[in-house]
Amino acid sequence: MLFKYLVEALIAYIGSGEALTPLQFINPSFDSREQVAGNVYLLWGLAIWSLPFLWIGVGMSVRRSLEAGHSPWLGTLFFSLALTSC
Repeated sequence: MLFKYLVEALIAYIGSGEALTPLQFINPSFDSREQVAGNVYLLWGLAIWSLPFLWIGVGMSVRRSLEAGHSPWLGTLFFSLALTSC
């Protein structure tokens, strides 16, 4: 999480000149990030940077769901929950 935050804070600083505070990073509301992420290219950069972490989260959730004897589709709830928190 610290690594992801540092890279996102660096991207935000380079793109907008404003720092992304840890509180803005953990807050799932877009309103708190709106002042930093006003640039559309910055938003695309942050979205692309988040894809590997989303992939890892979905993959781990699907595997854990299978190991628990549940449907792998239950593990995809991670993806829907991750999207609703944006």
